[in-house]
Amino acid sequence: MSEPPVEVSTADVRSYMNEYMTQDFISSRYYDILDSDTPGCIDADGALYIRNTPKGGGFAFTGADTTRAIAGFTDESGQKK
Repeated sequence: MSEPPVEVSTADVRSYMNEYMTQDFISSRYYDILDSDTPGCIDADGALYIRNTPKGGGFAFTGADTTRAIAGFTDESGQKK
């Protein structure tokens, strides 16, 4: 027997983000997921729709040898890495 669908809205997404992420993290990585001209999540016809587009994960390949590098974070001293 299958489970009934879970009803989720952008309000639930916002609540989850605010509970489990800092505002700095949301502002730097997920600012456009809800409050933008082209949001990643919208409510329509009583359902949550998510734009299926890639979102950077903080990893970047640099150089011809595709060396792995983590970018866009700061250490405990506030130094940007």
